[in-house]
Amino acid sequence: MSSTLVNLISECFIKPLDELSPEAKQPIHFTPFELAWLNFKYSQRGLLFRKPPSPDCFSITTFLNHLQHSLSATLTHFYPLASRFVTRKQENPPSYVIYLSRKLPWRQVYLCQGGSHSIRRT
Repeated sequence: MSSTLVNLISECFIKPLDELSPEAKQPIHFTPFELAWLNFKYSQRGLLFRKPPSPDCFSITTFLNHLQHSLSATLTHFYPLASRFVTRKQENPPSYVIYLSRKLPWRQVYLCQGGSHSIRRT
């Protein structure tokens, strides 16, 4: 299987635009029914965008600024999207708790151009 070279155009951390309330930072706990759904794979692997009509009317810098702003605005409204799953063992009563932790939720976002596998930083 041949690999395609990918140009890494940009990488950044995305976080909410606005300061979040303390309530928004509380963990989200799951019921057993909700935990069963975690076994399903998430089908979307990336964001797809329409090709610009001509190279003259497209600026990668402007595009990246708009994309970062949009993702940050989304996290302001849908903060659980940035969370990480945590499992905590409890002694009394003996149990395991799985929840979304919002302590270090920032994700690194890579914007790439091309195929898959090998990445070349530009």
